[in-house]
Amino acid sequence: MKKLFKGHGMILGSGLAGLIVAMGLARCGDSTSGTDLTYIQIERLARAGINEALVISPKLMLAFNGVGPSLDLKTPAADVVAEVAQVLTALYGGACFLGLTPHGGCPTGTGASIFGADNKLNSATAAKAAEYVTLIAGQFLPDVLRIDTGVASTYLTLCAGGAAGKPLLCGGRKPDDDSILVTYTYLLNGKAFVDSGLTSGFVDDNVTYAGTGAQGQGHAAVDYATFPFLPVAY
Repeated sequence: MKKLFKGHGMILGSGLAGLIVAMGLARCGDSTSGTDLTYIQIERLARAGINEALVISPKLMLAFNGVGPSLDLKTPAADVVAEVAQVLTALYGGACFLGLTPHGGCPTGTGASIFGADNKLNSATAAKAAEYVTLIAGQFLPDVLRIDTGVASTYLTLCAGGAAGKPLLCGGRKPDDDSILVTYTYLLNGKAFVDSGLTSGFVDDNVTYAGTGAQGQGHAAVDYATFPFLPVAY
């Protein structure tokens, strides 16, 4: 795990910041004793829902998962960044169509009003979509979990003062934080979410640790008293 310090905050790198999943592969014909292995990085997991939501091509997903965040904004990742921009544009348009409030708002309203005569985003909505892409891509790339020691430790917390006025999820991540709920809400309903002080405006997936969602789906509670802080039995 790499640690990059910036100001009083800390960026934990290695993909979605934190957890590298690696697989040891013995070269063909070599001994399997474990003395001659090649390790490759195959996943980024700490900042959940970013690569899975924004990189959709299998080839680009493999490429993205195989490198560290130091390459996210460089030429080798240009194709990945271009696809992320396309997906973010679609997410913005979908949020406006559904009546949600993505960052920047929906300048011509919701529903069919976001489209022009050619069934593409009208010029005003397309311009706002471009602003949204710049904002979100700038916050999620490089793809690291940001930890600001000046704010509460939870995935729901924004950085103290934001980043140049642009809020980020900056409180690290606890084992029972609902990171998917927070991430997708931030992407689809970010303006309402942030304006409310992160207390409402959730895009709910109906899955909770308590199992109280509409579908009754949940996880066992985390045992914070005993390392390695795994869920206790149901």
